[in-house]
This record gives sequence, C-alpha cells and structure tokens, in this order.
Amino acid sequence: MTGLPWRADGKGLMVAVRLTPKGGRDAVDGVSVLSDGRPVLAARVRAAPDKGAANAALLAVIAEAAGVPRSAVTLVSGATARQKQVHIEGDAATLGKAAGKDAEAGKATLVAALGINGARARLGHLIETADSALAPFGAKADTLRAAARFIAERQN
Repeated sequence: MTGLPWRADGKGLMVAVRLTPKGGRDAVDGVSVLSDGRPVLAARVRAAPDKGAANAALLAVIAEAAGVPRSAVTLVSGATARQKQVHIEGDAATLGKAAGKDAEAGKATLVAALGINGARARLGHLIETADSALAPFGAKADTLRAAARFIAERQN
C-alpha cells in the first residue's frame, strides 16, 4: 500500500473514507485499499443511506475516533457515494483547548514530568517498541507504522 488515507492541510486533516451504510454497527474498521490502489479509511454505520442519515452517522463516528467535537468534522464530497472526503478541523479554537492550557492549570502532563526532550525520547522508545512488535506482520503493518510516525512528527 502506498500512502495514508489522510493528508494534513492548513486547518486539520482531509480523510478519504469508504462508508458501508447498514453495516450492523458504527465503527472505523481501519485502512483498506481500493481496487485502484488508493488507501481509504474503512467505516461502517448502522444507519441507512436515507436523507443523509448515514453521512451524519459517519461524521459522528469519525469525530469520536479522532477525539474531536462533531462540529469539527465535515463532509467535503461524496454525499451520495460510498467513497467520501471528510475534513477534520484541528486548530486550538475548534478543539476547545489552547496549547499550554494544561500547564497553566497545573495539570500533570508527560512533557511537564519529563521535559520536552524526555517526552520526545519516550515517544521514540514507544515507537521503536511498537515497530518491533509489528515486525512479524511485515508490510501488512506499514500503515500502522506510518500512522505512528505521522502522530510523532506532526507539528500541531
């Protein structure tokens, strides 16, 4: 598989999704590859594709999985198709918490406990441990490895 089903833009992530309506449960099933080789986030919802119900359920599932408010997730394209483009807003105003707010409130954080360099070192160790655990799966685990690197290297 080449690439990930999402890309960062100036305000968050654009995510390619393949939706299965009437899928028996509301869930993100992971990353799949379409017949043309494009990666997509596979999702399913219980709702039927009637009057936008499946799309609304999808946006709620994506919001929950991403840990953002439902209002931060929008359908960009594919309203009547299985393949869709969904945007997840990621700026501090949308997420409801400015950078450094936990530190200002005296909340314990890993960065506060270890310092920025210590937290980065811990993250590096965790990624190495995860990579070792994924080794038996070979290329099948490349998406998980790439997701870990993306999270570790993102700037906001």
